[in-house]
Amino acid sequence: MDEAFEDEIVTYPEEPEPVYGELVVDGENSAPLTEDVHLAFEEFERVEDANGEEALAFDVTLVNGSGEVFDPATFNVWVSYGSAGAEATDVPLERDEHGVSVATDFGAPIPGGESVTVRQAYAVPAQEERVTVRVQPWDVPGAAEVYLQGDVPV
Repeated sequence: MDEAFEDEIVTYPEEPEPVYGELVVDGENSAPLTEDVHLAFEEFERVEDANGEEALAFDVTLVNGSGEVFDPATFNVWVSYGSAGAEATDVPLERDEHGVSVATDFGAPIPGGESVTVRQAYAVPAQEERVTVRVQPWDVPGAAEVYLQGDVPV
């Protein structure tokens, strides 16, 4: 073995087990990202998106209870529907005067002790009532994926 590589054993932290829960459409749902940072999902309703198509919209609130700045670019929210778990595409709720989609993400990092709410929408067909909201942290050490599943308005 080459001496230059003998001490370069790389270990990766163990991935935490995913968290599964019930999606309650007439209340608040919480998905922990860290011990002090979590997402809340509420106000689920069927709406018309900026393209005139039916969509499922809901509020996503990032609550940063830590003393540090939290970068919301370190996780993704996915929505799937139906028994096969088809992935729903995120869709714009508004367009500006130039026809450009208005952003529905958190934008800038969130200071410690603050929270930010955004309204997001996904192309979930009108006849589909069973959905799964998945929070996928990809750069948050020790954070587990969260799956919330339940029935939404049709």
